Order: sequence, then structure tokens, then C-alpha cells
Amino acid sequence: MKGFNNVIAPHGNSTAQKFGYNGIELEESLGLNLHEMEFRQYDAAIGRFTGIDPVTHYDFSPYQAFDNNPILLSDPTGADARYSNYTDVNGRNRYNEWGVYIPASERKNVNNQDGTYDPRAAEDIKLVSKLFTYGVDISNLTESDKEKYFEQDNLVTIGILLHEFATGTGKETREFIYGKHPFATTYCSGRILEELYVESMTELLNIGYDFKNLPDTKKDIEVTLEFSPKKSPKTWSESLRKHFNSNLSQFFVGGSTAKVSIKNQNLMMQVYNETSRRSYYLHLPFVNNYKRKAGSKNKPLSTIKQYINASIKLEKQ
Repeated sequence: MKGFNNVIAPHGNSTAQKFGYNGIELEESLGLNLHEMEFRQYDAAIGRFTGIDPVTHYDFSPYQAFDNNPILLSDPTGADARYSNYTDVNGRNRYNEWGVYIPASERKNVNNQDGTYDPRAAEDIKLVSKLFTYGVDISNLTESDKEKYFEQDNLVTIGILLHEFATGTGKETREFIYGKHPFATTYCSGRILEELYVESMTELLNIGYDFKNLPDTKKDIEVTLEFSPKKSPKTWSESLRKHFNSNLSQFFVGGSTAKVSIKNQNLMMQVYNETSRRSYYLHLPFVNNYKRKAGSKNKPLSTIKQYINASIKLEKQ
């Protein structure tokens, strides 16, 4: 028996209607007509599971489901219950530990706002940093040692920056120069160089810049270098293309901003980037950044900044 309501909604179809109770598809083979989950089955005709709960809860009967709370909890596998729509769009808890609804005005930013996951994140980043440093113990490097690596190796530079971000050590702000530092040279190549050049030239054309004489510009041109997709699906393919066409330096920087100007017939470009806690947690709006303070011990994942400077000689037209 299929239960007491076999009516198909006029705006649905027989296939879609099979996904009913608990979001599980109705299994009609052999005439059983059960909602077959991974660990047990539900019979809608009698409103009961056909077996006991495989997950033992000593304060509940083994024949119960949803921890006796079908309003807040779901049980999609037939094993253990879990909260359904437990958090709001900002990641804040909608219910307290007793299942009581929390009004929006009283909810707290609990999803890692207190740094619960920071120690694990810092350890993961330190492990990744070792992949770039050929076994070099970054923790024992002096500033002089780091400067030598900055001028020699792009990958070790990335490893050092990751380690400093994960441990809250090192300088808050570092400057890298195209042609001197491999990190800056590899970053200002390929799609980034093309994007900077095209965006700045387009803006100069819009303001009627004199390309014949190449005078110094009076103010900087600001360019936003997008990397991650936005909510609009229109940005997804462009972001995917950028990910495929990026080198490791460009991946490390991700999205950034740039100031472009013309001085002494050179196209001067300065890219600014912040490696921050919020960027690590995918720019979630409820995650705060940790600011660094000079002369004091800083938290892991506290923000570090990079300036990448480059110039291109322009020819008069």
C-alpha cells in the first residue's frame, strides 16, 4: 500500500512526486513501496520505519527518528539526524541548543567568528607552504635570508608569504619589483599584463590622452583585477577562464586592485593585494580580518599586504 495520498499535483509529474518524505525517492520495485534510505526504510502506509535506528542514542528509543524532533531535524540516510536550515544566509544559528528559535536581531556570528577553526587553518597553510620551499625551514630564516630568496625564487617566495600569514610573523607589508623579484615578474605576465594594459589604455582613450607626446598623467587610473566569481552566473565562465590561465603567483594574489599612470613615457603599474583571514574563508561576509600591530605578537591569519610594481616603456604613436 502506498499510503493514503497518491494524488499527483497538476504542476508536477510522477517522477518528481516520488521524492517525498525526508527527500527520499519512493522505491516501488517488488511492490514494496518503501522510502529506501542508506541504513533503513520508511513505510508511508503506516508512518513507521521498518527497522531500528542503527545509531544508538541512549536517551531515545531505537525505534524513533529525527531524535524525536521532526520539525528541526531531518534524517536523510536513516542513520543519524541532522539540523535542517539550521543557519541563516549569514551563517548564524537560527535555533539554540534546545531547539528554540532565535530572532534575527538576537543571533550571533558564530561561524568561525571566534576563531574556532583558525588553528586548523593555520596548520593546513603551513603544510602547504612547505610544498613551495624545497624543505627549507622557513621559521629560522632571517630577513636577510628572506630577501635573498625573494630575489631568487618565485615558489619559495610564495612559501614564505604563506608561512608568515599562517603564523602571524614577518613584515606586514612587502614590496616586489618586476624584473628584480621573480614573484613580481611571473605575476605581471600573461593575462594580468594583458588585462592591466587593455584596461588602462581604454581609460586613457576615453579621456582623450595624447599618445603622440606621452605626457605624464595627472592622476592614477584605478583598475580592478577580478578573479573569483560573483553571484551573477555571467561572471562564472570569465572567472573559470582566469583560473585556467593563471600561474602560481597569480593564484596566490587572486583578486586585487591596481593603480596605473604614465611617467617619463613609462606605463607605471602598482598592484595592491591583501592576504587576509576573510579571503582565506572565501570572503564570507561574517568573517572579520585580524589587523597586525607593529612591535607585538600577531595572531595567525592576521593580514599581510603585498605591493607589486612594474613599468613598461611606451613608444610614441
